[in-house]
Amino acid sequence: MAWVFYTALVAACAAVITTTFLAVTLARYLDYRRYFDDWITLTTRAAAVFREFGDRHREGQTQMAWAITHNELRLGRS
Repeated sequence: MAWVFYTALVAACAAVITTTFLAVTLARYLDYRRYFDDWITLTTRAAAVFREFGDRHREGQTQMAWAITHNELRLGRS
């Protein structure tokens, strides 16, 4: 029965790692192309995943990226 727990744990870790890699890679592209609306969507969803898995550090990082993006939009740099 322990294998069920370990399988779920591995799946959860894989989801966090994949989300982290995807968010970082896409954030660079979206910033470069100035797609701020998509960047906001990405950081909002990534923060939700990190919150769900209890990764407060990465959740904070994505919320900071979200704030930077909103600042870019507010200052009209898009």
